[in-house]
Amino acid sequence: MRSSNSMKPSSSNRRTKVCHIIAKMVYGGASLGTLHLAERVDPERFHSTIICGHQSENEGELFNIMQKRRVNVIVIPAMVREIYPLKDFVTLMKLIAIIKKYRYDIVHVHGSKAGTIGRLAAAIARVPVILYTVHGWGLKAGTIVTRVLFRCIERVVSHFTTRILFQTHSDINEARVYEIGREEQYVFIGNGIDLERFINYRRKHSLAVRRELGLAGQKVVGTVGRVSGQKNPVGFVDIAQYVLKKRDDVVFIFVGGGELLHEMRALVKQMNCDDRILFIGPRDDVAEILALFDVFILPSLWEGMPRSVIEAMALSKPVVVNRIGGIDELIQDGEHGLIVSEDDPQIFVEKICFLLENPNIRQKMGGHGYVRSRDFDFGNVIKKTATLYAQLIRKSV
Repeated sequence: MRSSNSMKPSSSNRRTKVCHIIAKMVYGGASLGTLHLAERVDPERFHSTIICGHQSENEGELFNIMQKRRVNVIVIPAMVREIYPLKDFVTLMKLIAIIKKYRYDIVHVHGSKAGTIGRLAAAIARVPVILYTVHGWGLKAGTIVTRVLFRCIERVVSHFTTRILFQTHSDINEARVYEIGREEQYVFIGNGIDLERFINYRRKHSLAVRRELGLAGQKVVGTVGRVSGQKNPVGFVDIAQYVLKKRDDVVFIFVGGGELLHEMRALVKQMNCDDRILFIGPRDDVAEILALFDVFILPSLWEGMPRSVIEAMALSKPVVVNRIGGIDELIQDGEHGLIVSEDDPQIFVEKICFLLENPNIRQKMGGHGYVRSRDFDFGNVIKKTATLYAQLIRKSV
């Protein structure tokens, strides 16, 4: 093993080497945020690499985009989201070897699973700066045993972390409650989207998508995200069913890939609703699809700072969302949309129907959301991250 001094960044003028570690690069908030960081954090000063696992066929790979943009990517096939001891050990060993080989100055990890293994590997390889971005904790999910185990793991690996980066203040408060890390490690970094892409979406393409999906004069209610347990696709279907019993002029659309995509498609087909509840899979024209929505909904079980809500607001769409994660930091109930505080799909249904029946209120909330979205430009995250990298590297020399 190298000495601790051998892994310190050089004081020469070479670019600082940054390694981002994430379980998968798919069409989702954490992955897109990681891609933006690797591409745009001052490339003249920082050379960035993304290390990730393989994607399944239904999750929507970002590899084509990364190749076109010449983003440096290293794939570890054994890296998966699920707990899998043998693969996890192989991933740890490979990460240690890669980090030592390329002598990264900064290792920046994303997500709970990659965040744990990535930080362990970076600590063993004696990387001078180790950062962890929290993309929503999920510390209240699963069984009691699972919750306690995850909280303990987060406490332990926080000792190997230079800074913990947060997208929401609610995640900071949760870290305090469960004693994860120390106050001096906490950095509020925020979140955002590529605003220009959504505000100036391709209108002609959006009309083509409407024809492609067979939408005529129907109202459209939908969401964007991974088709996974966290995003609650079963709850989405339940909500859709209730609304469809009340109205025959609505189509529900779930945009995104994920491990439950085929299962959900089979479910709505079995229910004979596959023409009115559409799971259309991963898409690279999300802005143009969102533009077709009359109401955006988010029935997720937990979130950090959901980018999809910001994207919907940037397109002037009113939102109906669960009160989870950083929602209260993003929208004001009754101003930009409606917040559901109770775990009851019927409440969701009532709020959706209310907005569908009141176009003036939809338009007013959508306008307020559009203005609010301007506060969440990912460019601000880029600037904060570059500044933090530079400060920490100077301290580590």
